[in-house]
Amino acid sequence: MNDPFADELTRAVYHGLRSGRARALPRRLQRIARRRMDMVQSAMTLADLRSAPASSSLEALSSGLDAPFSMAVHGAWRLLFHWRGPGDSGIGLTREDPAS
Repeated sequence: MNDPFADELTRAVYHGLRSGRARALPRRLQRIARRRMDMVQSAMTLADLRSAPASSSLEALSSGLDAPFSMAVHGAWRLLFHWRGPGDSGIGLTREDPAS
């Protein structure tokens, strides 16, 4: 199994570490992000994620972004991930550029 996290920020938020950039993020955002990451990590199929609450708004992304799926977290924050199977998704927490 590959590392399920795309970067150190995502790993720190998932594990509840208050270090580096994760310290600057609101706790509410971190709680929601952890819940969404748990959903992605525990899903057995992509259909499991599609049946998630509408607030998570799972979507396949168009070209130009480096991950094929996106899930809303809070405000401009989203999870980007590749669906490779259960527990192997390469999740990254990112903030959308408001200009796009």
